[in-house]
Amino acid sequence: MYFAGKEWQKKATGKMIMMIVVAAVLFVLTLDPQTVLQPLGQKLFEMIGAK
Repeated sequence: MYFAGKEWQKKATGKMIMMIVVAAVLFVLTLDPQTVLQPLGQKLFEMIGAK
């Protein structure tokens, strides 16, 4: 039981770190005017109410 808990915690932490990295990369890409994703980023910011 203890080992199963430890293993799950490691995996959950790994997934969380991966999600943060992916989110950060997407965030940078949507802010960069040179990328195709920039209009998408603008739309996202409008949707969440940020300017």
